[in-house]
Amino acid sequence: MQAVLNPGAGPTPPTRTETASPGGKTVDMVRIGMVGARFGATVHLQNLAPLRGTRVQITGICSQSRESAEACARRFDIPFVTTDLAALLDRKDVDAVDLC
Repeated sequence: MQAVLNPGAGPTPPTRTETASPGGKTVDMVRIGMVGARFGATVHLQNLAPLRGTRVQITGICSQSRESAEACARRFDIPFVTTDLAALLDRKDVDAVDLC
């Protein structure tokens, strides 16, 4: 999506039916990597639940505690678990990161 610039204003934000990716392309779904696996992540994942499968995909979770990450991944059906933040950030299927 190409931003339309207005004099004195910033770029026009994407509409509700479009999501601009960092490369400027329109994508149908935002793929999110979660950082954190306890209370904050639980709250965020519960709030994202209605969007999962249509607008949002949770592709991975990272936590200092492998046990917490695995438990959260089981509860919310998250396919990738790691304790290495760089491993999560390097994934090609992560468009955005949710810091919890």
